[in-house]
Amino acid sequence: MLLNQKYLLSLEFRQGYQGFEQPDTNHLTFELRTGRLLTLADVVADSSAQLGRRLQAALSRRLRDNLADVAATYGDSTQLAHVAGGEWYDNED
Repeated sequence: MLLNQKYLLSLEFRQGYQGFEQPDTNHLTFELRTGRLLTLADVVADSSAQLGRRLQAALSRRLRDNLADVAATYGDSTQLAHVAGGEWYDNED
């Protein structure tokens, strides 16, 4: 259970077969007053395009921060600095 408040119940589950867990995760969110299964558009104010942009920005920040930690720990290289700066977006050849 991820959330159970203000008449919302959100569940996460994974499937497995013979002890092996599948790599995907499923989520369901219900409005408890009506029992209705909610869609992403019901619970997120952003359009799917805006949500995609926000997700990409969050992933880029996380990657940049993690690469900076690696560089600080193991020493810097030109390629690592290039990737950590997010410059791979500009060079999609």
